Amino acid sequence: MALSREKLLHQLDQEELVDWAPELKNGKEAYEFLTTVLGKGTLSVNQTRNGLHALFRIRTHGNNTEVLRRFLELATHPDLEIRSKAVQLAIGLVRYTLMTDVVGVSPIMLSEDQREVLRNALAAGLTPRVTEIAREFLE
Repeated sequence: MALSREKLLHQLDQEELVDWAPELKNGKEAYEFLTTVLGKGTLSVNQTRNGLHALFRIRTHGNNTEVLRRFLELATHPDLEIRSKAVQLAIGLVRYTLMTDVVGVSPIMLSEDQREVLRNALAAGLTPRVTEIAREFLE
């Protein structure tokens, strides 16, 4: 069955982080849709935040570099919650690739420009927990 974009957007529009597994059905289609729609400014805060989280979970349907790029783009978002989620997931993705022995997962090394994006996000303000994570990561 094809991915219902409207249903996916409805499911993402929750205050709590989505706890279902989008990778179980239509993962490739969901990945392609989320990488396209995230960052266009058409989603609500909840849809964007949950969309970032879902994209992290279904990242194997694409590539880590593309997912990291989307996270870093949203690390400059004016909304604190979206910016914080994007920074947290970007750091988590980099750390995951550095710590994993999974075949086909190459470590991600951030460029100086990418690190500057994270520093700018930290300067713009992040939630307290993500502030700690970012400071530790950037040291």
